[in-house]
Amino acid sequence: MLPVSANIKKRHEMRITLILTLIVLTVCSYGQPKKNTELQNELTPEHINVKGTKISIIPPKGWTAATNFNGFQQMGSSSSLIVIEIPGPYSEVSKGLTVDGLKTQGVILDKKRNITVNGQKAEYIVAKQFAYETMFGKYILVFGNEQTSFFLNGMFPIDFEKELGKEIEKSILSVVYEPNKEVDPLKSVNFEIDASSSKFKFAKMMSNMLLYTVDGLVPTESTDKTTLMVGTSLGKIEMDDKKQYSINRIKQYPSIKNVESKEIESVTIDDVSGYEIVAYGKDEKTDDPEMIYQIMLFSDNGYYMIVGIASDDFEKNIELFRKISKTFKRR
Repeated sequence: MLPVSANIKKRHEMRITLILTLIVLTVCSYGQPKKNTELQNELTPEHINVKGTKISIIPPKGWTAATNFNGFQQMGSSSSLIVIEIPGPYSEVSKGLTVDGLKTQGVILDKKRNITVNGQKAEYIVAKQFAYETMFGKYILVFGNEQTSFFLNGMFPIDFEKELGKEIEKSILSVVYEPNKEVDPLKSVNFEIDASSSKFKFAKMMSNMLLYTVDGLVPTESTDKTTLMVGTSLGKIEMDDKKQYSINRIKQYPSIKNVESKEIESVTIDDVSGYEIVAYGKDEKTDDPEMIYQIMLFSDNGYYMIVGIASDDFEKNIELFRKISKTFKRR
C-alpha cells in the first residue's frame, strides 16, 4: 500500500491528467495505419515545428498555423490538427482510450490500432464526435513514455471526409518528436499572466493551457497542492447563455464531485467580459472539501479561462487567484 503522501501525489497527478485529457478530447472513419505500423520518421524540409512543442509534422496543404491552439487549421472547413502534451504517463493515459472511456467525452470509437512512434508505444484512433450540430471525424495519435504523453488530434466535419481524410492522416503520421529541442512555452500562447509575486511557479504548458504549481513540478511534490491553470478554448464556441455555460463548465472538472457554485460575478479583464465563479465540492475518493475558482472571459474567437483549485486555505487562495487573474492580458 502506498503511504498517504504518495497517494495524495498520485491523485493530484491523475486529476491534472484527467482535466487535460478532457480538454484534448473535446471539440473546439477514413483509414488507419496498417497492422503493426512502426513510424521511424526523420525531419525533412517540409516539416514544420508546432509552436510551443517538441513536435514537428508536415501539415496538410494549404493549412495555416492556428492562433488559439498549438497546431494547424483550415478555416474554410472548420478542420484542425491539434498537438497537446500532457504530464502523465502513457501507461495511465492509454487506459482511458477505450470505447467506454472515450464515450464519457462524447467520442465514438470506430477503430483503434497499436503502433509505435520511434520505438515508443502508441495508439492510433479513428472516431467521431457530434458537436455544434455537426458530426466531426477524428483521427487521434497518442504516444509517450512514463513521464509525458502526446496527443495529435485531427478533426474535420464528416462531410469533408473524402476530401480531407487522407491528408490529415498523412500529416499526423508524419510526426517527429525531438526530446532535446529547446522550447519557450510562455511565448507560445496569445496571452500572458503574472504570477511572479505569488507562491506559484510555472510548471508546464499543454497546448493552449499554462499550468502552475507551488514547486513548479507536475505532479507537485509540495504538501500544498494548490493548482492554477490559464488557457484558451481550442476554437470558437457557440453558446446562447455565457453565464450558464460558465456554471456548467465548472461542474466538469474530473475527480471533484457535488460541485456547487456559491459566488457568481460579472467581470471584465483586459476589456474582455465574462464571469467569475467560486464553487465548492468534494474529492470523489476522499470526500475532502475542494474549492474551484474559475474565470471565463468570452471573446469573438472563443474564451479565455483561469482556473484555480485548492483543498485548504480557501479564502486566502480565492484572494490569490483573484489577484493573479487581474494581471491577465491578451497579446
